[in-house]
Amino acid sequence: MEETDPEAFAECWATRIGEFLARGMLEWLWREDCFAPWALHLAMRYIDRNVAVAESTRLLTEAAEAGTQWRPTADGRPCPP
Repeated sequence: MEETDPEAFAECWATRIGEFLARGMLEWLWREDCFAPWALHLAMRYIDRNVAVAESTRLLTEAAEAGTQWRPTADGRPCPP
């Protein structure tokens, strides 16, 4: 990022750090089998923002396979039973 203004540099790194944290948190939720509604909603919000899509998809898929009462709708969003 040579010859970049400080604001662009800060924004770029804030985005990278945010994505790193999102991936880590979703990985932890998946390992702990945390399929609470708030976790599924968070995963969908990350997908909507194109952040940590693979990790979010894995969490939602595992939740559906585990038989959580919160299942994805036809458009992929979690909803109550």
